[in-house]
Amino acid sequence: MNTRGLDRTEADVAVIGSGVAGCCTVLSLFDRLRRSPRWDRPVDVVVVERDDQAWTGLPYGRRSSPNALIITTAAEFLPAELADRFAAWFVRERPRWTADLAEAGGECARAWQDRNADAIASGRFAEAYIPRRLFGAFLQAEMADAIEAARRDGLATVTVLHGEATDLRRAGQGFVVSVARSDSPVADLAAGSVVLAVGSPPGRSILPPGVSPGPGSGLIDDAYAPSFDATLSAVRERLLSASPDGRNLLIVGANASALELVYVLAHDRRLSDAARSVVVLSPGGQFPHRISGGPEIDLPTPAMDALLAAGGGTALDVMTAAERDVDAALQAGLTVGDGFGSVGAKLGALFEMLGTDETRAFHEQHGMHFSRLIRRAGREYRDAADRMRQSGALLHVAGALDRLEPASNSGWTLHYRSSDGSSRTADRSFAAVVNCSGFEEVDAASSSPLIRSLVRSGLIEPNPTRRGIAVDETLAASEGIFVVGPLLGGVFTSQIRMWHVENVRRIHSIAPHVAESLAVRLGLGQEPREQEDRHAG
Repeated sequence: MNTRGLDRTEADVAVIGSGVAGCCTVLSLFDRLRRSPRWDRPVDVVVVERDDQAWTGLPYGRRSSPNALIITTAAEFLPAELADRFAAWFVRERPRWTADLAEAGGECARAWQDRNADAIASGRFAEAYIPRRLFGAFLQAEMADAIEAARRDGLATVTVLHGEATDLRRAGQGFVVSVARSDSPVADLAAGSVVLAVGSPPGRSILPPGVSPGPGSGLIDDAYAPSFDATLSAVRERLLSASPDGRNLLIVGANASALELVYVLAHDRRLSDAARSVVVLSPGGQFPHRISGGPEIDLPTPAMDALLAAGGGTALDVMTAAERDVDAALQAGLTVGDGFGSVGAKLGALFEMLGTDETRAFHEQHGMHFSRLIRRAGREYRDAADRMRQSGALLHVAGALDRLEPASNSGWTLHYRSSDGSSRTADRSFAAVVNCSGFEEVDAASSSPLIRSLVRSGLIEPNPTRRGIAVDETLAASEGIFVVGPLLGGVFTSQIRMWHVENVRRIHSIAPHVAESLAVRLGLGQEPREQEDRHAG
């Protein structure tokens, strides 16, 4: 497998992105090809990856922290088809990955290994929150074996072209992908079909006008650029260079990246000792609900039950009922994180009553709000954050960023809108600010050159959520351009209905649909498929 250059400029299939979505698509295509009559030649697949590291994606590769954990248990995270293979890899490679993790992750990684010593020794890790890099290393091994087998069996050849896809245009019956590379001129890749597997849209910027991000300014607009470890070093340097009362860190947003940052802060004395305080600003004013590790519970849902008894309602009625039930459960001191399944089941039952139009309205207008309402985090992350909050080292503020202004002590002053809508100014300045907020919308102003170009050319259109790309029943945005992964957020077809597609299990379940569409495009014919249960959520 060539992972540096490109020997030819033509491919049957171009896959843009080699993270989880790209991996699952290629693996599913191999499976589909094995069930097809052989071609007289292998299918040429070229995968375009902007990072130097292929087959991990950002969350599971070296740009992420070696200490970053899967946010749910391994049992819930892993697709069933991969669980046994991952378990075998986990045990077989244990001497290597334990040593690598301890070296790369330092004090924090060694503490994780101590807490999970029994699971590591026994290989019974289903209830553990495993480091994300382990899954990335497993994916790389899976892809290496699968690609070699496909080559050996004459099914397909896979070439990885390192560079950023910046433009995509039609050319005859196919496409030309422009790929910008740091070490050579822009490459034009001709392909019969294209799969957009680029991951999530870029993050929303928090930078004030005219201010450049980076260690010098103390504003870090992307926690993973160039890497999470580089961000930690920059934060520590800024904190130590500030006056004692100015050594405050602001984290904007409460997503998985924010939890990752707080988790590392709590376990790395070099960082925690440098910070006078850590403030997290997010609209809800709290991190996701804690998963206790106890049995799943049935949360009382009287408002949703009333709708069921009444035969349903509107999409807004369902959202309002869910808000009331979750708020009541929190007020009663119940562990909402352990009742996720029961609330989801009630939602599914209500969807059966709503009808297609109202179900679509819920997906498009309320789906992400529902996800934020019941989102969860593993106890490893939440316990670290709770310890910091209880010690007074961490403060969570409910509000939305208004603006950042330079402070007199070379730090930053925070102006925000509180949950009651009033404008407020933080009571301290911040030596460092890290952006862990949400993503840009999919539109013609996107900071992604590829998304911007595709929207402007009309080859893709945003779906009504503006979090993803509109697709048809074959998951095509345009004829020959297919979408998989987070950019399917908001998808609503007869088979797949999801407002959030960042979950590995969901991506894994969608990839065979894309592989089938590619097979048809390649002229292999349509496989008969039994009616499947619709995915939701």
